[in-house]
Amino acid sequence: MPPPIFVLHDHRKPRPHFDLRLEEDGVLRSWAVPKGLPTDPRHDRLAVAVDDHDLAHATYTDEHKAIADHGTWTLVDRNDRRFVFDLCGLGGVRRYALVDTGRDWLLHLLKGNREAPHRAVMNPDTLHGSIAEPVTSVIRVPWTTAPDGSP
Repeated sequence: MPPPIFVLHDHRKPRPHFDLRLEEDGVLRSWAVPKGLPTDPRHDRLAVAVDDHDLAHATYTDEHKAIADHGTWTLVDRNDRRFVFDLCGLGGVRRYALVDTGRDWLLHLLKGNREAPHRAVMNPDTLHGSIAEPVTSVIRVPWTTAPDGSP
């Protein structure tokens, strides 16, 4: 059985944000991540659980949605309040934890991740030029900071 997939969608509307989608139980479990994946273990990111999507949605793009990163993921540890997982994407392997706060989720980059030379861009304002131009391929550029300048 192949490892489960993940996809990081960059949305342009209604506001620039990212959706992290992890394949589990035949669907893509999904979280909206307004500022993108964390780039520093000292700075967690808000992750809001959204409706599950069909697996076919993993390759979906349009003029308002592009694929920022994709690959496979591996569950490392799970309990009632959090799960730890590795994302194996275009820039290598990074370990994250999703922590259930009771209201939303926090996405945390675990310490000890080494820097990769290229990773998917994390700033929704700089991923691609015009939102009128559909993006049909994966874009590889260095990570940036969030739109407000935070890491």
